[in-house]
Amino acid sequence: MQNADLTVRHGRHWRYIALAAALLLPLLACLLLTWAGAQRLNLKQAQTEASISRNHIERILREAWAAVDAMGPLLSEPCEDAQPVLSRIISMRSYFRALALFDGRQVYCSTLITLPRGTVYQWPADIPTGRWLRLVGGTPLMQGRPALLAGAAGPGERHAMAVIDSQHLQDLLDSVASLNQHHIELKIDGGMMLTSRPAQDPPMAPDGAVSARESFTSEGVPVIIEVSLPGAEVREEWRSLLLVFLPVALVLGCLMAWGVHRLQMQRLSFRDQMQRGMRAGEFHMEYQPIFGIASGRCEGAEALMRWERPGMGAVSPEVFIAAAEAEGIIVALTRHALRLIERDLPLMTLPPGFHLSVNVAADHLRRDDFIDDIETFAARVAPSAPQLVLELTERSLVEDSGRVQLHLRSLRAAGVRIAIDDFGAGYCSLSYLQQFPVDYLKIDKLFIEAITGSEPETPVLDLILALARRLDLAVVAEGVSEQAQLDYLRAHEVTYAQGFLVSRPLRAEAFAQWYRVRGQAPLA
Repeated sequence: MQNADLTVRHGRHWRYIALAAALLLPLLACLLLTWAGAQRLNLKQAQTEASISRNHIERILREAWAAVDAMGPLLSEPCEDAQPVLSRIISMRSYFRALALFDGRQVYCSTLITLPRGTVYQWPADIPTGRWLRLVGGTPLMQGRPALLAGAAGPGERHAMAVIDSQHLQDLLDSVASLNQHHIELKIDGGMMLTSRPAQDPPMAPDGAVSARESFTSEGVPVIIEVSLPGAEVREEWRSLLLVFLPVALVLGCLMAWGVHRLQMQRLSFRDQMQRGMRAGEFHMEYQPIFGIASGRCEGAEALMRWERPGMGAVSPEVFIAAAEAEGIIVALTRHALRLIERDLPLMTLPPGFHLSVNVAADHLRRDDFIDDIETFAARVAPSAPQLVLELTERSLVEDSGRVQLHLRSLRAAGVRIAIDDFGAGYCSLSYLQQFPVDYLKIDKLFIEAITGSEPETPVLDLILALARRLDLAVVAEGVSEQAQLDYLRAHEVTYAQGFLVSRPLRAEAFAQWYRVRGQAPLA
């Protein structure tokens, strides 16, 4: 009694856990997905801002390089000839603070009015070679005012330099960053970093921050734009998404919990439902013809149980038979099936010796009263004189402790025939074929479905057929649905065929009519 109570409590705990999981899983999924969504949305914003910044910065850099390229031919000209051209270049282009021509580190010509023509000014630092860009904190004449320098080397030690007021870049970064209060950094070739204002401290990744980066080269010079979002932005977006989706997840969780509860109640009461269904006559038998391939006529039928629930439709046999085994009422269900067959046989008017296959569960086989049940059934249907065939699963034989073998030998001595159902699809031990009294092998439909085309690849099926011939066992091929399959089976001398090519399962009255019209007619 104590063990039973423990089992009940254990089962109840698992039911509660299942209900809690059904309720909480949508909520947890909502939290995770909305968090990921918030990060994705903010990352998309950051990527958009980085892309906008890149487009504007590339335009400014194109202007800078265009000016530098226009200054190149002037490096071989005296300042008197070059300065008017420099003035015209700077007047036609935006962004520029000054244009200058260098000889070594000396500015010998520029557009600065503070440097009259002919004045020589010494640049305070070495000038890079090749084509270059540099962000600096100021220039010698305007210290403390950042600038972007763009330059290119000319003949000898001469250089052309364009000075771009970085306020243009600063205004760009500030305006883009102000859209969502983000933090933008601009780095050019390892020089100083230009940041949006007010410059926020870069957020830490564990705080929920995300960042986007645009990297490109301008005339071979690396440029990096990075947009960082503070963690507070992500959390705020997350809260906004939760306000929308959390109620939906809560409703979904409640619906899932309700569905799990319904399933639990159905499982808990499946035993009662089946017992009530047996009392209410909801179960009936259908009979699928078994065709003798050599004789060209119907020689038997398999009795198949069906359950029609009023208002709910048919319940799959795979479902209710498995449930009956789990609930411990498979024996009662089998006995009910035998009573239904007994009721149907007088309606079917079958010839003596007609094979009637009945499925028997493993639990029933092991019971002491199994032989009594079968012998009682055989006696009741004796007026119809069918050849009774018991269909067993491979598991029934493999798990035998000795009792099943005794039962089968006793029944076989009384004229009952034994068939192994779905052979080859379950347990792999073949020793039981010699230990047990077996008359028929029913080949699972999976092997029959492999018979396709003009040259089917059926190595497993061929082995089973060879094994059956070696053991002198008749073979019933299940699931035969195509003429090509029947032709293959006939060519390989298979005894019986069962499947939709012959007929679907029929109720007793329909089977009797089918048997009168088509039962003696060859298939093809």
